[in-house]
Amino acid sequence: MGVKSMSLTLVAIARNENGIDLTYEEIIGDPKPFVLTVTPTHVAHQVSKHLPITTADMQSYVLAYVANLEATARKCKAEGLTAQVLL
Repeated sequence: MGVKSMSLTLVAIARNENGIDLTYEEIIGDPKPFVLTVTPTHVAHQVSKHLPITTADMQSYVLAYVANLEATARKCKAEGLTAQVLL
């Protein structure tokens, strides 16, 4: 039997001191949401730019890679994590 693929919905995007937090829930009001933090270092590496990375660059990256980020969140949540920081 295969592992059931969980469905996650991006419910919030918030800027913090370390980058951008993406909060995902399996169901509305999920008591254990998953938070994926995208850091400027991660974005710089992914888009081959030097630090500092602007807020606009951060937002553009998150919007351009929303499906990849959700896949990362699903994988981490399936491993039992409640949060992950992409460095």
